[in-house]
Amino acid sequence: MAFDLTSEFASYLRRKNHLAGEANALSLQTQERDDRTFRKIWEESDLSANDFADEAAEFFKFPRVGLPDLLAAPALVKHFSPRFLREMTVFPYQSADGLIMLAVADPDDSAAVRAAAIVLGDEVNITSRFEGLTKMYGLPAIIGQRSLAPGIAALEVDKVAVKGRTQATQIYTLLEMLGGTKTQLDCLQEKHQAFLAAYRDQQWDTAEKCIGECRNIGVSQLDTCYSLFASRISMLRQTKLPSDWDGSYVMTEK
Repeated sequence: MAFDLTSEFASYLRRKNHLAGEANALSLQTQERDDRTFRKIWEESDLSANDFADEAAEFFKFPRVGLPDLLAAPALVKHFSPRFLREMTVFPYQSADGLIMLAVADPDDSAAVRAAAIVLGDEVNITSRFEGLTKMYGLPAIIGQRSLAPGIAALEVDKVAVKGRTQATQIYTLLEMLGGTKTQLDCLQEKHQAFLAAYRDQQWDTAEKCIGECRNIGVSQLDTCYSLFASRISMLRQTKLPSDWDGSYVMTEK
């Protein structure tokens, strides 16, 4: 478990006399992990930020990258919303030899690493086109179907044919990045799937009703997405669609 590793890291620092003994205020063995735990370990250690990063890199067996190297590297932040980067404290960049890298403040934050790796791991020529989709749908990140993996909670957004490709691709966003409660997200998945089914079946009245129900759940990250679909439905009502239309949207720009 991730928390076990963080606890082991604290013990590792104690053995090196960089952290107070078991009676310190962290109480890592009984405290539930939250997004401040790793920072608390640093604050209660006797290490500078630079030395703490060295110790973390050594313990977690990750390569160490310094601030000058990060500042000099090409950033890949355009794939993500500023909010995601700020809250997850990650920095995606390209190394000197062309590899896609992810600098992390907390090596044990598996959710942040997994979410970023999914977005950066999609095939490059698709990802570059997905950048515009995140803005168009107002979502923190969009991934393709080939990036889905067991255990990843994702919400299907749409089916699009990006410019330069003839095959339509199902696109998704990550549920954990939408900011709702578990109850909201569970309800949203059911209602949203009902919306997509009605939309693709050209049942416009039902689709619009489903949009209203999805909005009422209160996951504001999807407001732009639903406004986009509402406008699209108004246009499609006046359009004669082919008999084999499957709901795919054809992108006209990258």
